[in-house]
Amino acid sequence: MFVTGGRWPLGRQFDEFTVVPELKGIPCTQVACGKLHTAALSWKGEVWTWGDNSNGATGHPSELYADCPRCMVCSGV
Repeated sequence: MFVTGGRWPLGRQFDEFTVVPELKGIPCTQVACGKLHTAALSWKGEVWTWGDNSNGATGHPSELYADCPRCMVCSGV
């Protein structure tokens, strides 16, 4: 997966297309982008989220902002 431009949602500045380091080697089949957060679905069915979590958008209850992709842990699915 590649990102470019601006600081959001990875908390780092990218001036050209750059591989998302945390997702290198993880094939993603779908990506959804909100205004301040992003979610990616891996081919294994893992959901990786990052960005603003002030309203629970990333699904990581212990943090307000996730500056790098983190795999969500789903139970009862």
